[in-house]
Amino acid sequence: VWKIVRLRYQDGSSMVEHLNASQAQINQTTSLEVPLADEVLALLLLGSLPDSWETLVLTFGVSTAHGKQLTLDVLESSLLN
Repeated sequence: VWKIVRLRYQDGSSMVEHLNASQAQINQTTSLEVPLADEVLALLLLGSLPDSWETLVLTFGVSTAHGKQLTLDVLESSLLN
């Protein structure tokens, strides 16, 4: 589980590679039967982004504060766009 928490995206690197690394860690955690809710996984992914992505992180924070559920699929889609 600690690998998911320590995962960090580096500006200028491939977002696809970062998402693949994130998914690999999620798969490994799941295989160890450590259940993590989808929203927790999305928050961990948001936490892996550097300060330069603060606007996106804040946007998702405001959305969830207004009752919109944060999901990993929605976040990944936004990161790829």
